[in-house]
Amino acid sequence: MSDKLEISISDEAGVFLARKEIKYFCETLGFSRLDREKIELITSELGMNLVKYPKRGKLLYSKVTYNEVIGIEIISEDRGETPIDVLTHINRKSPMDLRKSLKAGLTSIYNLSDEFVYEHTDKGSRFIARKWIPIPNQFFKYSVISRPKPGEWANGDSFFIKQLPQYSIFSIIDGLGHGEEAETAAGEALDVLKVYYYLPLDELILKIHSMITGTRGVVLSILKVFSFEQKLEFAGVGNVELRIFNHPDSPKFYSTNGTIGLHFDKVSILTFRYFKGATMVMFSDGLRDVEFSNDVVRLSPPQMAGFLMDSFSKSNDDATVMVIR
Repeated sequence: MSDKLEISISDEAGVFLARKEIKYFCETLGFSRLDREKIELITSELGMNLVKYPKRGKLLYSKVTYNEVIGIEIISEDRGETPIDVLTHINRKSPMDLRKSLKAGLTSIYNLSDEFVYEHTDKGSRFIARKWIPIPNQFFKYSVISRPKPGEWANGDSFFIKQLPQYSIFSIIDGLGHGEEAETAAGEALDVLKVYYYLPLDELILKIHSMITGTRGVVLSILKVFSFEQKLEFAGVGNVELRIFNHPDSPKFYSTNGTIGLHFDKVSILTFRYFKGATMVMFSDGLRDVEFSNDVVRLSPPQMAGFLMDSFSKSNDDATVMVIR
């Protein structure tokens, strides 16, 4: 990471200067016009947050790299004494409050950034946004099919995918049972996962558990793939299954017993080698007696997901299948 360049922000003129400087900086890094516009908006939202809620703040920006991937990191620092409930402000279903403009700003930053992290210390708050320049064939190809129980509109299953230069993370969440209460539980778990995805997997599951207590609970599996380090990490609670094919070690993935939001045993992070070209399949218990012939494993991710859903999904439950290659 290169040295950070700093801009003090006390009024809208400072925000304008920051936009101008960072726009030029992004041009020198090679960002596309569309991504430069997104980064300008990120800069505006971070800067205006410092203007609207005066806390003696500043913006810092720098080039970041991971292997051959180039990006920009923009940090907003202030001396606000009170931590922000980022989950409440980003969550689209949260009640509107007196800080609705802050809520909208954080939501925009989250949606426009590739990575968005919030930190609070005794010195104040830090909002960290990163944007990366994509390169060809950088990420996994995948396909997901998710549907509610036939005859119902509420889907108690949800899923999460985030691909970054450092790692890719994939998850299926299954709310207990089906219907609206299951959908609510899965949706709340997904909201936590979207904001705190960067935590170690065991800490992430504990965070989800603490935030969805009071719902009927969920089971889930989370797979984290570090392509450059050739490493897989897996953690799960309940019966969302993960299988892997075209892998010389044929690893087995075991989940912890229990229900997140209610009670579960200690979570273990399983670590395996990753081999390029492996096919990974995750599915909820809405699919049963799933069989994988060689012909099925050779299908493309969309074809394979469609075949598995058509052939093995149950008629009395929500169902989700994810194929990653």
